[in-house]
Amino acid sequence: MRITAVLVVACAFGCSRSGSDQKASPSAALPPASVAAAAPAPSAKVSAPPAPVPPPEPEKLGPPKQVVKADGISITVLADGRIALHSTSQWNEPLDQTFASCDYYRNAIPVLERQLVPERAKLLGKVCRAK
Repeated sequence: MRITAVLVVACAFGCSRSGSDQKASPSAALPPASVAAAAPAPSAKVSAPPAPVPPPEPEKLGPPKQVVKADGISITVLADGRIALHSTSQWNEPLDQTFASCDYYRNAIPVLERQLVPERAKLLGKVCRAK
């Protein structure tokens, strides 16, 4: 019972303060046009964002270093060292991954093996073998 009384009193003081804060605020007393006029004007010099750099075209990279294809899976080692994996998971969801290097690919193999059916998972070790 006391908790309810405390909450009601707190709400009453909180509500009355927010109304008095608005009256005390100088910007609240000004009409909207005056507030907008008081804001500094944006600078006339607006620089355009830099143009995005286009990605390298595949034909300029050269032919892939290695390609492993089987039923429902394709693993390609690109000329720049990236590894592209295209397949579907055990749950028939698309699995399209690109790895920056063989190190990232080898570290991802345990996770990929759990996502792929065993026949496809066997092919993961044929690419980027440890030396």
